[in-house]
Amino acid sequence: MKKKYLQFFALIAFCFFISPINSQWKYPNADKIVEDVVITYKVEYDEPLTEEQKKSIRFQKGIIVYFNNDMLVEKTFTGKTGYTKMLIIDYNKGVYYSGNSYKTYKNLIVKDLITGNKDTKLESGIKENLLDISCDVYTKSTSTKKILTTKKFGIRYSKNYKCEGLLLKYMGRDISLGSYTVTATRIESLKLPKKLFSLNTYVIKTSEEQKRYNAEKKKEYDERKAQRKQLESEKIDTKAPNFYVRSIKNKKFKSKDLKDKIIVLNFWYTGCPPCKKEIPQLNKLKDEFKDKDVEFIAFALDQEYKIAEFLKSNPFNYDIVEDASWEADEFEIKAYPTNIIIDKDGKISYFKSSYRSDIYESMSYKIHKLLTP
Repeated sequence: MKKKYLQFFALIAFCFFISPINSQWKYPNADKIVEDVVITYKVEYDEPLTEEQKKSIRFQKGIIVYFNNDMLVEKTFTGKTGYTKMLIIDYNKGVYYSGNSYKTYKNLIVKDLITGNKDTKLESGIKENLLDISCDVYTKSTSTKKILTTKKFGIRYSKNYKCEGLLLKYMGRDISLGSYTVTATRIESLKLPKKLFSLNTYVIKTSEEQKRYNAEKKKEYDERKAQRKQLESEKIDTKAPNFYVRSIKNKKFKSKDLKDKIIVLNFWYTGCPPCKKEIPQLNKLKDEFKDKDVEFIAFALDQEYKIAEFLKSNPFNYDIVEDASWEADEFEIKAYPTNIIIDKDGKISYFKSSYRSDIYESMSYKIHKLLTP
């Protein structure tokens, strides 16, 4: 009998302890959510952004939030195609979030439910309507903009702010893109598939576990980078492998017949963002030396039909060789893009891998040096 009483009082004590915490995130007097709720938000930046900034992974194209009585999921779509950020709030367990993920979310970091650290002031007695919902109005001492929240749905979604209710309008600031305002533009009630709220397909890590994981990945990256640099250094002044290839425009190139020319090689593939990024600089390089004894050849890993489709929107003025994995192996290419310059004696005088913002200046200097008697 005593054991049952002890269990009963322990349960009461636990409920007493946990309810104040839970009440911060779920409001007991609100109506129970019957169907799932989906809210679409627009993001408006205070200052005009360039097209390049709008393609950034930092640029927020829009936000979708969907939730039920127990969980809320926020997806932020960025300017980089296919990349999104994800936040999941389990009102009984904690907050899960991802960094920038491509199409799928494999890892989520878990942390405790804590209120925001940005102070706000509730404007007592003032209400504003947004999407036919009466909202509480909060302000910040550092801004003239208003923050609008509602307790209509019975849950808290306050992000970095110290305020009650679910945010329907709020502000933010990005270190690169400046200040912006997020505003709800549409609210729908519907039944969503249960899998959209499930955590079963994710790898959940604590912040400390993620830090250790990042440290291990950085160590691996640094080791690979050091190995590439060593390889690049060892390649200088060595005899370049011979090649005999045909471009997609049916032009033949035989290294033995190019002894009196400087040969500039690029190793790339169409699905490589850094490769694509450097193409305008490579085109500029070829234009500079178009009347000189310099031959420009790009070895692509892709088949011709993929290259042809890519070139419709990304002109690349090198003579392009398709399906060139064999040549990449011969030159021991370990990273993409890689650029190589071979002098008139058939020796490698320049070997650089990975994207470089100064690739044009770097290669132009080397070619001029080789052309100077």
